[in-house]
Amino acid sequence: MTSDASYGRVGSYLMDEDGGRLTRLPAPLATSRLLGVTPAGEYVFEAARPRAASPTPAQNESGLTLLKTAKDFSTATDLGFRQAKGLDAGIRLSYLLSPSGRYVVAARLPVPSSAPPSGIWLKDIKTGEEKNILPLSNPGFAGPFVGLVGWLDQ
Repeated sequence: MTSDASYGRVGSYLMDEDGGRLTRLPAPLATSRLLGVTPAGEYVFEAARPRAASPTPAQNESGLTLLKTAKDFSTATDLGFRQAKGLDAGIRLSYLLSPSGRYVVAARLPVPSSAPPSGIWLKDIKTGEEKNILPLSNPGFAGPFVGLVGWLDQ
């Protein structure tokens, strides 16, 4: 049986490259996934939110969103995709932060379903501009599936 002390250590952590200075993230980031760091040293997370009765356009049905926080976690900004209707319709998304930390890209994970396809979306973190860089317009798309692999060097 897991002890109360073990349950007390559950959460998300940051650490130095050598494993030192293990630091637990504050709520609501304690159950988040770090995507990367911007050039300004801000952190970008996929974070869970309490499930809303009526999710906002920036929130998917499972209550996940993207957050950008200051280095010291004193502020958090919602980076959720707003124009990508149906992008996060209850299906897990795959996010990647660009090497420059300026862009984040999102796509549904490859799951055969009758959910409307969404393609791959790109968001400029600095300006908030969103665009569908690879639209898929055929409902019930059975594959081969589009996946996010990585970024090309410039």
